[in-house]
Amino acid sequence: MNKSKGLTFILSFVPGLGHFYLGLMNRGLQFMIMFFASTFLADSFFLFGVAIPIIWFFTLFDALQQHRTIKERNEIVDEPLFNWGELQEKKYIIGWVLIGLGGLFLLDQLSPIIDDFIRMSIVRNTVISAIFIYVGYRLITGKPILPTNSKKTLPPVLQEKEEVKE
Repeated sequence: MNKSKGLTFILSFVPGLGHFYLGLMNRGLQFMIMFFASTFLADSFFLFGVAIPIIWFFTLFDALQQHRTIKERNEIVDEPLFNWGELQEKKYIIGWVLIGLGGLFLLDQLSPIIDDFIRMSIVRNTVISAIFIYVGYRLITGKPILPTNSKKTLPPVLQEKEEVKE
């Protein structure tokens, strides 16, 4: 095999392409799908954005490692990154992981609505608390709850009763 290590390195800047160059089609395709799917989903869900640099670096170093292995063995063994047969045996675990990721994705999408609701309840509770404190303070100090004018103006009926008392 006369594959260039430098060209493998340069092609590996596009995840999976270095593997294709080495003849590792299954492995390269899996890396490419993982990287571009994460890039596509990163805009919608933060976890995929974190995965992008991890996948990119792992792909880069894996291509160089595969180049060394192929050079030492002088044979190309295209082992996939994920063995689909083994994944089939763990379908319940994978199913629960996918359900969990779907739930996190849904919460992430609903978070603006939840945040608005929480903010409104905080504002409401703060206003109610302030009213209770104000009314309690006014009661303790013996002041009227609602401020009144300094000039007493009684309704005409009560004015007549006040005049009769005097």
